[in-house]
Amino acid sequence: YLRLASDITPIPGLRAAGIPVGLATDGAASNSTMNILEPLRLMAMLQKWIPTDAERMPIPEALDIAFRGSAEVLGMGERLGRIEPGYLADLLLIDLNGSHHQPLHSRTASLVYNTQPADIRTVICHGEVIYRDGVHQRLDKARIIANVRERMDRLAQRIPEKRIQVYNP
Repeated sequence: YLRLASDITPIPGLRAAGIPVGLATDGAASNSTMNILEPLRLMAMLQKWIPTDAERMPIPEALDIAFRGSAEVLGMGERLGRIEPGYLADLLLIDLNGSHHQPLHSRTASLVYNTQPADIRTVICHGEVIYRDGVHQRLDKARIIANVRERMDRLAQRIPEKRIQVYNP
């Protein structure tokens, strides 16, 4: 919501009050991206910026919000958010060898602050590899993108004098 000039959510206060907090991309309309790594990074950084406290929102807390917190928000805290027997396993295999991860002092800090979508090598959902080395194993990416573009063209023509999204300089 930075682009929309929305306030920054006071996450520590919400958590202290027992309110579950999770992460989502919120869609391209308000976030400009579907990259879940970006809200993780921004959350960890912006929570430090508000009170100018570098100790606020430590990496373990940010990851707890991303994994367990998101599962709790969905009402699935007993099935998601942990790598334990009985939990549904969706896993990302991330390559931390890129120059933007170097020097690698902390894998967890680099995961939160430096990881880019191109670093994701494999995605496993419910035990099935669905993405490997840049190729989605079940979806036709080119067809989906063409379909979205065609639909967006139709949407833009429905009310020609109005823009779908307003961008101010």
